[in-house]
Amino acid sequence: MKGKRLLTLFLPLVMVATLAVPAYAATSYVPLAVEQDGARSGNTSITFNKSFIKKGNFYMRFKLINRLRDRNLQVSLYNASGKKVINWNDYTMVADKTLYRGYGYDYNKLPGGFYTVRLKAGNDSWCFRVDNTPPQGMYLTKAKMFYKDDGSTYNRIYFNYNQSKGKTPKAEIYDANGKLITTATWKKPFSKDSGSTYLTWSGYPTGGGIRCESGDYIVKYWIDGGKPRQTKVHLVIE
Repeated sequence: MKGKRLLTLFLPLVMVATLAVPAYAATSYVPLAVEQDGARSGNTSITFNKSFIKKGNFYMRFKLINRLRDRNLQVSLYNASGKKVINWNDYTMVADKTLYRGYGYDYNKLPGGFYTVRLKAGNDSWCFRVDNTPPQGMYLTKAKMFYKDDGSTYNRIYFNYNQSKGKTPKAEIYDANGKLITTATWKKPFSKDSGSTYLTWSGYPTGGGIRCESGDYIVKYWIDGGKPRQTKVHLVIE
């Protein structure tokens, strides 16, 4: 393979999830490093062009140049063990044309670690390594309302955490006007390096008072010594 080169980009991975009950939009960030290995083989050239987010999926766009005959392009994603995770639809690279193709996936559905996007045309292949290793800290993933046996409701707000063993999480909930409504401190620090956790909120302010109404709220959360993050969620309170 000629013209081998290495290109490293650091890009955000954003997940946007929406539920019907309650409706909400939660965003988590995972840095994504893309390494390019191989740009040209014979009369065919495939290079990484750019990345973008569309409908919650992280897309890698490639520039395809084929100066030979029409070639069938197969694109797959592999994990670090070499196991194929997904296949994208095959595509015909038309001769003597320069085209751009994007391949997207929600990498938040996958375990953290390294993955490889492999593009194959005949006996030629191009590999692009993706670093999907989450950084240290907590990330809000979703919120959901539940009913108790007596008909009352409560909300659970879910988080993922990484590289946080021995750290104690904390959270605060603010209304749409920025007023602090309630606070939460977990009773015990995380016993594992990574995993998931949640906080439960009945809808009442800390110290009692009138129950809050359904609407948009800001959840601010962090672990010991970590920089606070905040996410807007829509909570249904009945």
